[in-house]
Amino acid sequence: MTLTHLPRAGRLTLSPRVGLAAYFATVPGPTGRVTADTSLPISLFVPPDRLGPLQYLAARLNHAWRTMVNAAISRGRLPEPDRTVAILDAICRELVRDHPALGKVVRAVGDPVRLEALVPLQDDTIHYPLDRFACFQDRELARLTAPPVRTVVPADGPPVAAFGQLLGRLATGIDANELRAELGAAAPALAQLVSALWFASLLDGRPPARPLALEPGTVAHLGHATLLANLGGHHVLVDPWLPPASTGDVTPPVAPGELPPLAALFITHHHWDHVHPDTLLKLDKRTPIYVPAQDATRTLSPRTELLLRYLGFTSIHTLRHGEAISFGEAGEVVAAPFYGEDPTRLHFGGNCYLLRHAGKSALVHVDSSADLDGRSLVTTGDAAALVARYGPLEPVFATRRQERGTMIDHTWEFLFQAADRWVRPTENCDNGAAFLADLTRATGAKTLVVYSEGGAAWYPPGTDFLRGASSAALMAPHEYLWEPLDVITAAITAAGATLQLSRPFDRFTIGG
Repeated sequence: MTLTHLPRAGRLTLSPRVGLAAYFATVPGPTGRVTADTSLPISLFVPPDRLGPLQYLAARLNHAWRTMVNAAISRGRLPEPDRTVAILDAICRELVRDHPALGKVVRAVGDPVRLEALVPLQDDTIHYPLDRFACFQDRELARLTAPPVRTVVPADGPPVAAFGQLLGRLATGIDANELRAELGAAAPALAQLVSALWFASLLDGRPPARPLALEPGTVAHLGHATLLANLGGHHVLVDPWLPPASTGDVTPPVAPGELPPLAALFITHHHWDHVHPDTLLKLDKRTPIYVPAQDATRTLSPRTELLLRYLGFTSIHTLRHGEAISFGEAGEVVAAPFYGEDPTRLHFGGNCYLLRHAGKSALVHVDSSADLDGRSLVTTGDAAALVARYGPLEPVFATRRQERGTMIDHTWEFLFQAADRWVRPTENCDNGAAFLADLTRATGAKTLVVYSEGGAAWYPPGTDFLRGASSAALMAPHEYLWEPLDVITAAITAAGATLQLSRPFDRFTIGG
């Protein structure tokens, strides 16, 4: 494809507010079309002849559970645990016995029943490829009209990594001559993407906005769980989720091209709002990125590092608890234990992080909480050990969500627990007033910052617990039976600290 329409001088940059949506393919499987629609770093690596039957079984069991719950409630009763478990147990055994595709993947053992894998469930291949991108100028208009650029990733074309690396460089700006030379020798699909962006006016030669820069020792909350910190004169980004903007935004989100040069990226855990492909595709793939180490001997584990390599990152590292990365003379990020937000209780690895500057530390507690065994940074003594080594942690960034439910209502991974656990209460980040007060005391914090809960109109429904522009009525079901904010505030005050609801662009000083 000719690139004569591109300018011959200056820098080319994605327009600062360009949105990007990436779509993973659905593929044929023995139970119909299969998609990795949950926990991408887990499901993407399960072949469809294994994932499809497991999702089918999980859906049948979930439907049966909801049917029994509705029957009980309609009679003014609660579900009977022993009876419901017996029925679910029988359904599971029958489907595994009678469904050929299931019988090739798992067997039913034990009483109550649990599933045992007959074959490795995961491998190192992405089985649901990223097969198309959609780029658009405005978040709200994209919901109403077709995006101006929709690019199909050809199966016989360049790897997705090549698209990711190109998009990352375009987001931060690239010399026009350099781009023309590179595309001249590249696969035609990459040149087609650049041309489509140019003709849709999503790529221009205007100089980028002045980068958002912080004073050393400062942390900025960019929305949800995204934190930008200057440690020792080097900027690092935690859990990047940078949504597209709309012309109706009073304060638009930060675009990747408006970030300062990044020394590193850090991921706390594998959930979709912390490993966000749409954002990751627009970041510079040469930036070192750090993810929690996993136990590879488990039946299932997040393979976040493989997903990042697929998206084009070239410097990917795993961090175990206690390991540290230094920045300059005074900066450091230390990986700390992460508990909770594990509704299927398969004990996936996650990291909290200490952000350190000039001998002082802040704690990124993110969606961590007390797990169902009562383990947390407080009860294990981990918080006390961190304070003994690094001094008080100020501020502490945490969430006040109190999400509980039953295991069977979560992702298909619950199948690898015994059936009597499926209908028991489980947590999916349960931080009540007493726990947050204990966390505040244990860390020596004077400020507890509530974040990782949306915080702006940029985020989809069901994430904006911080009350950006979301309807209070629509959010009420999510917060049903939660301890209200005034109760949490009183508990934090009694612990000798201040609670602050963080809005996007709020800034904090490490050490207070």
